[in-house]
Amino acid sequence: MRGRDGARGQAAVKQWIRMCYLPDEGPAVPVWVLWEYSAETPLEVGMTFPVADGNGWSKWVFARSLLIGGAYAACGEGDVRVWPVEHDVQPWVSIALSDGSLSALLQVSREDLLAWTAGMLERVPVDAESGHLDVDGCIRRILEAADG
Repeated sequence: MRGRDGARGQAAVKQWIRMCYLPDEGPAVPVWVLWEYSAETPLEVGMTFPVADGNGWSKWVFARSLLIGGAYAACGEGDVRVWPVEHDVQPWVSIALSDGSLSALLQVSREDLLAWTAGMLERVPVDAESGHLDVDGCIRRILEAADG
């Protein structure tokens, strides 16, 4: 797995992945989504995709554990939910996003999701996240923001 930066073993994984947006009405719409992961923020992943009206981008950041677990069983509640879906041709994973007023339902092939999570787990394995947390840096940024 190579991120957009083209390097293996780097701290970050960035990749455009083709997904399907499932609107409330009408057919599925193919959409390219930028998936991001950084060992500097080892517990979270980011997804950036165009908004439905084509005017701008939406970025969602959520727990990486939802993608890891959601490939095999339903997980998450509230704003982000992830669950596997079996289709005739290939297995997919659904990702439901909601901020209370807006929502989106996206699907990604399980094969693409597993390939991407493998790159993420290569950088920071499960249960090794705490070794990548910069607690002192986080506290410093909070204190600097409070002073500024």
